[in-house]
Amino acid sequence: CLVYDPWIKSLDNSKRFVHLPDFDFSQKNYDAVVLAVNHNQFSKYTEEMFRKITKGELIIVDVKSSYDFSTWRL
Repeated sequence: CLVYDPWIKSLDNSKRFVHLPDFDFSQKNYDAVVLAVNHNQFSKYTEEMFRKITKGELIIVDVKSSYDFSTWRL
């Protein structure tokens, strides 16, 4: 599990969560992407960028309904 939010420096001290200054789209490590906030920084991310980090089929859970290409939106 990786939590990425450019506005939060640290979520807890257990190291289950990671803060990154900017997200690295060069590695295909994730089964799914959950978008829970709608920060302006995220508006630049495209469907192709999300495909680069996911394994297999693109699965996006979009809590804020920010993207038209999301698998599930609220």
